[in-house]
Amino acid sequence: MNTLSLPQLARSSSERADLHLHSHYSDGQYAPRVLAQMAAQKGLRVIALTDHATTRGIAEMIAEASRWGIYNLPAIELNAQTGDFLGYYIDYEHQGLLAFLQEMNALREKRIRLTVARLREFGYDLAWSALVEFSKPALPSRAHIARMLVALKRFPNVDLVFKTLLGRRQPAYIEPEAPPDEQCVRIIREAGGLAVLAHPQFLNVDPENLQPYIQQLVAWGVSGVEQMPERVRGPESAVWEQARKEHGLFEIQGSGFHGEEISNVCLGDKTIGADFFSVMEASLPPQSAHKSFFKRLYWRSSNLSPAEFHQSLFPEDYHVITPHHTDLLDYQPEIPPVPADYVGLPFVLVTPGALDQIDEIRKILGAFGAQIVA
Repeated sequence: MNTLSLPQLARSSSERADLHLHSHYSDGQYAPRVLAQMAAQKGLRVIALTDHATTRGIAEMIAEASRWGIYNLPAIELNAQTGDFLGYYIDYEHQGLLAFLQEMNALREKRIRLTVARLREFGYDLAWSALVEFSKPALPSRAHIARMLVALKRFPNVDLVFKTLLGRRQPAYIEPEAPPDEQCVRIIREAGGLAVLAHPQFLNVDPENLQPYIQQLVAWGVSGVEQMPERVRGPESAVWEQARKEHGLFEIQGSGFHGEEISNVCLGDKTIGADFFSVMEASLPPQSAHKSFFKRLYWRSSNLSPAEFHQSLFPEDYHVITPHHTDLLDYQPEIPPVPADYVGLPFVLVTPGALDQIDEIRKILGAFGAQIVA
């Protein structure tokens, strides 16, 4: 299991979160460490690396973000047949998820190979081996093809490559083979995450079928929807607004930042207040590793019982101050789980449990930037 709790310091509306970022492990330009530094420069408190079909950058992002006092929400983006889905709070080492990603990436490679073959028919002399090398550390994607064509001076910029060659309904566009939407939602939830529909303006759904599709999303377990940009809102916006009210779907925002290649998208352009995360956490599926871990972890002071400590310091869920001792206790229903802020805190592990439990805690706290002193 690899899961972390949102820091208590990031619970106010004045602190901002960008929940849609891509790194060079998928189709973004920058390494996770660079994205974390950029987020710090923008004054963000929470970010989410949502790379396409890979979790490779999450551990790096968590470690680097914590150096800047930023929390990275473990996340991913899965591209399905009809829509794309963001998975938040995932266990990014979940074996079922990793196996599913292998299958997805095999389909993606097949598509890109077909794209390269079509480009060669049009006179663009791209070698597969050269594209693989150019794309590292990611697997090749349409974005990498576009960048390579720019590097070869066949196009002045990436945007023009998509508008005239690689984009939907353009001559070198290959329809993707993607898993069903329901399967993507299910695997996100099996990995303990929240499923959120990404950029609904790009849905492959006819207007008359939008309401039935939304009902399917709710039945599958989708919890939220990414906010539609003002510039593309149309009649379907009212349908989504009604659906959010009727089904209790929350709405998130994120920039979708990939790099400066897309001139009108910048990291931190679209954010939400960090106080919104209590809404997201309340929607976590029962099997979420995020929930099960924190049912076992409680704070204890040296002179108060856990119940007394909770009653005196935690009048409301998620209201946490800085303690200095922790203990592994059996779950007690009368004491609700208490997520806490681990960033930069000194920890003393007392009354140790089994070694595997201690190793688990050390791994999680260490990745989160805590100073474990005993």
